[in-house]
Amino acid sequence: MDIYEDKLDKAVVAFNEGFTSQAAKKRTFDLINCAYDFLKTQFQDEILALRNQATDDGKKNELTELYWSIPYLHNWKDKHDSLFSLYPSFIEKMNKLVSLRLAVKESEILPSMKAKTDIDKKTEQVHQTVAEIMEKRRQQYVEGLELAQLFNGLNVSVNAHEVVNDKGTRFIRYFFYLNGKLTALNMIMAIAYEHHKPAV
Repeated sequence: MDIYEDKLDKAVVAFNEGFTSQAAKKRTFDLINCAYDFLKTQFQDEILALRNQATDDGKKNELTELYWSIPYLHNWKDKHDSLFSLYPSFIEKMNKLVSLRLAVKESEILPSMKAKTDIDKKTEQVHQTVAEIMEKRRQQYVEGLELAQLFNGLNVSVNAHEVVNDKGTRFIRYFFYLNGKLTALNMIMAIAYEHHKPAV
């Protein structure tokens, strides 16, 4: 697993656990920015290698321009998808970072939940359910898996895929969506339980 994957994993875990302080959010932004810096450097190295192999001056100039046109993460727009269309892997990784950054930015800071053990149990149940479905289907990736039954009927879905880190450990990375929008798992749980809390 490279630095990009490592930092992305840590940021996704932090996002799914939710934020109880502004400092926790900042640490997650730092992880996302570190993943971006690594991805940008890796991509620029790839462009330089292609530029050094190019024999045509027009191609060299084109690659030089491409090298300098990589925007900062917070400036990435849809137009950049077409600018870097010859590099779909780079676009996919950038879009993951962009959507995670936006989701972190929009997420609320929630006070620490007292019933942490209940939340931990529910989190474990959700992760186990998704893992069992993936195993049953013999898939390493699921997209748009509906989980309304686990969240009191809320429109919740998950994209999950199996990852192997540099030590050979297998685990599943989860991206949860509420009404089609990337949302932290603890936020979804808070909404599901608050929405169905018994009246006092």
